[in-house]
Amino acid sequence: MDSWLGLLEAGHLLDADLGLQQAQLCFLWSRMLVVDEIKDFGRHEALSFVDFLEALARVAELKSLPSYSDLEDAGYAVLLKAPLWMW
Repeated sequence: MDSWLGLLEAGHLLDADLGLQQAQLCFLWSRMLVVDEIKDFGRHEALSFVDFLEALARVAELKSLPSYSDLEDAGYAVLLKAPLWMW
C-alpha cells in the first residue's frame, strides 16, 4: 500500500478529486481474492499487473479532466486547436 500511495503522490494525483481514503480504496478493491492471507501474505498485500491496471482505472474514473481555461492557463492552448481526429 505504501508503494501505491507513493506512486500517486509522485504523480501528483492526490488532490481534491482523489483523497487519501479514495486512493486506499482503489488499491483494496482492485486486489484479487486470496484464500489464505496468512499463508500467502505476499499476494495478499501486493497487486498483480492486472490488479495494478484495475487500480489505475479506478483512479482515472475518480479524476476529472481539466477545463479549457485550465489547459490555456497551463500553456496547452495548442492542443485545443488540434482536430478531434488526432485524439
